[in-house]
Amino acid sequence: RINYIYNHISPEQPFPQALDDIEAERLWKELSTVHRWSNLYNAHSIPAKLRSFGATEPDLQKKESAPLIELMARVEHNRWNIEKLIMGYRPTTPEEDEAIQRLGKQQKRKIERESFAHTYIKPYEALDESTKAYDRLIMKYLWRL
Repeated sequence: RINYIYNHISPEQPFPQALDDIEAERLWKELSTVHRWSNLYNAHSIPAKLRSFGATEPDLQKKESAPLIELMARVEHNRWNIEKLIMGYRPTTPEEDEAIQRLGKQQKRKIERESFAHTYIKPYEALDESTKAYDRLIMKYLWRL
C-alpha cells in the first residue's frame, strides 16, 4: 500500500480515496527487491511513528499543524537515510549530481542501479523544496496508511 500511495500522491491529488488492489499488486510486482524492502521497512516503522507523534490522527489541515508535519517529514527522511545506508547505498558525488541535473531521471535511475548511490542521501535541510514538500505530504497522511 505504501508503494501504491507513493505512486499516486501529489499536491493535486493528495490522497487516493480508494485503493485499487489490482493496480497495487501490479505496481508491487514491478518493484526491484531493494525497493520492496524499502517499502517494508517504511511500513514497519509506522507503529513507532504513531506512538511518537500521537496514536490518533490530528487535524493536519490546520495551519498550526505545519510544525508537526515538518518534524514528521524530517524524522522520516532521517529514517530513510539510515535505511539506504544500511542497504549499502552511498551519497552521490558532486559529479554524479551534475550528471543527474543535466541528463534527468534516467541518469538518476542508472546511477542508483549501477553505483548504488542516491542523490537524496543528505541532511533534510539540504533537500530541494519539492522533495521536502513530497515528504510532508506523505507524512500528512501517515495515519491513513
